[in-house]
Amino acid sequence: MKNPSFAAWSLLLAAALGCSGVPDDPQARLATESYAPTYYVLEVYDGNTIGVDLNRNGVVDVPDEKVLLTGVAAPAYSSERSEYLADRAIAYLKEKLFGQRVGIEDDRKEGGLYRQEPPPEFNTAGEGFADGGSLLAYAYVGDTLVNADLIERGLARVREEIPCKKMDLLRAAETRARGKRVGIWEVR
Repeated sequence: MKNPSFAAWSLLLAAALGCSGVPDDPQARLATESYAPTYYVLEVYDGNTIGVDLNRNGVVDVPDEKVLLTGVAAPAYSSERSEYLADRAIAYLKEKLFGQRVGIEDDRKEGGLYRQEPPPEFNTAGEGFADGGSLLAYAYVGDTLVNADLIERGLARVREEIPCKKMDLLRAAETRARGKRVGIWEVR
């Protein structure tokens, strides 16, 4: 039997040296690791929009830190009328992201988050995006791409109107959800 203090020291040494447990295979590493900087999610506005503390000041400065999940069209939510499963998409994001450190990755290769005015049909809550729109980004929790996970659970569909570099991955997630008939794809 190994000495328990040896195991504890080994773990501490591995942590100090930065051993991450990431696979040695470069392809596997790309599939399971986000190199995105991490920030705290302090708000969930709807099924595809979150408030992220990009300035690291403990608050969400709207609209500067409002992030729209790239490639995701979640069911519309408003206090008067919501689409089917809008509440479940919001609950999923709150459970998965709220209060967590989340990797935020821009869709562009040169880095830096950017804004894009969403089409009017995606602004059903009437909040407006007069200040240049929401930031468009991918969100990661560990090795999970939340954008794709939301779609694969049937809580959203792929947003085709704005091209993104991970569109094939998002479409594949939607195909799996449709095949399983989950969420918005279930037979009602």
